[in-house]
Amino acid sequence: MDGYNTTIMAYGQTGSGKTYTMIGEAGSPGIAPRAFNRLFELAEEGRARQEVQIHCYMLELYNDKLIDLLRGNSHIEPEKLEVKRDKRGSVHVQGALVRHVNTAQHLHEVFEEGLSNRHTSSTNMNAESSRSHLLIVITVTVTSKQNGSVLRGKLTLVDLAGSERTHKSGAAAETLKEANSINKSLSALGDVIAALSSEASFVPYRSVVIIFLD
Repeated sequence: MDGYNTTIMAYGQTGSGKTYTMIGEAGSPGIAPRAFNRLFELAEEGRARQEVQIHCYMLELYNDKLIDLLRGNSHIEPEKLEVKRDKRGSVHVQGALVRHVNTAQHLHEVFEEGLSNRHTSSTNMNAESSRSHLLIVITVTVTSKQNGSVLRGKLTLVDLAGSERTHKSGAAAETLKEANSINKSLSALGDVIAALSSEASFVPYRSVVIIFLD
């Protein structure tokens, strides 16, 4: 609501509880559902002094391809999405379907719609293993009723697919291809984190789509 960009990312080995932490289950909501509720609570609290517009889109990074989870079945050949930077320096995904949401319940429904299209499969280490990195991007535009000033912020929630040793997970054929893609992108993410922690002069943000989108 104050015009900041924030990212919350769940990272860890397959089966460690990332999806449970980010999404949760019936009776035990995760970070994402709680964040949805809080966003609209804040919007309601400030209603007298500001107008709030909330939009969202959902993507998965599957086998090194960005897929729009709000455009129907993600298991068919996806429409090409491109990561662009606008005149304000903000990063957006050209071609992604952006939904305007009016209530927390509406946002929950859109979220469930996107989740139903995400790639999952069974492995020896996880009965319902996520085979893609999930990104929920929520943009908030706040317009002051007093002077018309505008603040724009973005909340990005990321449920990373789990790192796994392919000989332990029993991956084969398409699942092996998925695992290799997952491990490759997580390794690149590790390079970014290592560069940041060592205060390196160059940080390879662009090598990791999920980081560049943040």
